[in-house]
Amino acid sequence: LIPSNATLDQMGIKFVCWAVTLLSLSIRAMSDGLRQLKDGTHPDRLATWGEINDVVGMTAYLAEEKRYR
Repeated sequence: LIPSNATLDQMGIKFVCWAVTLLSLSIRAMSDGLRQLKDGTHPDRLATWGEINDVVGMTAYLAEEKRYR
């Protein structure tokens, strides 16, 4: 069980590296999505196209590109 931010703060912990937690979260999300596809249903927790573009930097890239047109 992961302590809450308030509990961590009370313990004097000011920095937490969540790398393994995020890896575990992504594995669970991918497994759930693959299970839905295998069952013949469409995954229900998809990022929007805009969110994908933001995460991979495309939105910022396109904004910068406009400066040079």
